[in-house]
Amino acid sequence: MTAYRLIILLAFCVCTLSLQGQQPLSLSDAIQTGLENSYQIRIAETNREIAGNNNDWAVAGRYPTIDLTLNNQNGYRNQNNPISFIPELYSFSTGFTPGANASLTLFDGYRVRYNKERLEQESLQSEQQIALAVESTIQQVINAYYQALVQQEQVEVLEEVLELSRDRIAYQEAQQEFGQAGTFDFLQTQDAYLNDSTNYLLQKNSLDVALRNLKQAMGVDAPTVSFRLTDELDVPAARYELGGLRQKMLAANKQLQDAFITRELAQTNRDITQANRYPRVAMNTTANYDWSISSGQGTTSNGEIREIQALASKTINVGLNFSVNYTLFDWGGTEYQRAERPPAGSKCPVSDRGSETTTQHPTREHLCHLSQPTTAGSRQRTITGQCRTQH
Repeated sequence: MTAYRLIILLAFCVCTLSLQGQQPLSLSDAIQTGLENSYQIRIAETNREIAGNNNDWAVAGRYPTIDLTLNNQNGYRNQNNPISFIPELYSFSTGFTPGANASLTLFDGYRVRYNKERLEQESLQSEQQIALAVESTIQQVINAYYQALVQQEQVEVLEEVLELSRDRIAYQEAQQEFGQAGTFDFLQTQDAYLNDSTNYLLQKNSLDVALRNLKQAMGVDAPTVSFRLTDELDVPAARYELGGLRQKMLAANKQLQDAFITRELAQTNRDITQANRYPRVAMNTTANYDWSISSGQGTTSNGEIREIQALASKTINVGLNFSVNYTLFDWGGTEYQRAERPPAGSKCPVSDRGSETTTQHPTREHLCHLSQPTTAGSRQRTITGQCRTQH
């Protein structure tokens, strides 16, 4: 009997020491820690900065480009012409040509406007990606926290069961001492106590796994840190209506808004591809200054060798050029890029009016048509405007 009492004392000491080394953790603190340590949010914020820097008319190609050039020409000439006044002649020449080139696209099928629209949509989509990363992190932390809280509640229940098993052993010991119970009853009680102890240890292991998953969701990589959950499993009952939930989803669902932006971005890329069907008009201005010097030695027909003095020449070239390019045939490359994928599923349309959309079709049927193309004249960018207002 002394061995069982020693085991109970050791288990009590271990539980006491583990409770003293644990840090209290509430759900709000877990969410705050998870948001601070989330690498997904950091990556999304970096992508937002990149998209914000790219959202400029210069990147879209609206402004002219100016290039400065500097060329150095060096040459050697060896001439042998019997009918010339100087049959044999060799010379060396060197020169420098600094210049400047300026080019401006006058018309390219509205490609510049579509490029700027694409950059704006990518910038807006990066904002949505941050919101999605925040929602995903919060969801992971909440799920992991309540999963660990459930395991902790089960551990507490098994602790009570184990305590009852200990009381039954003490009761059987007292009965056996006064001759009211036999050895068989006492062994049955011991067996039940060992089974309860096994279940308790297995549940403790499940709790450790749940806490480890919680630390992983929070981004805490310290294996020695232990937490004690302080919140309770008290979820108030609420009544939900399908219509109200659908309206909230269409108004505030970041995944759905990101899907609408992705669809508009695909349509903009299609418009950029269609711009290849229009002629491209460009203006190019050049200004060059050519300076060269040459010297050498020649032999006349009389056999006299004459030195050619160094001669310098200067030339200034200025030009204003216009060019028009039109692609007549590219082996169907433009048509392949413009090819539209036929929508799958039913024929339910997707409205871009967000929270104002009311329909009797299920939400799954709405989501299945996010990739349906729309014409350039009918796109109102309503979802894009709503997202800009929110941000």
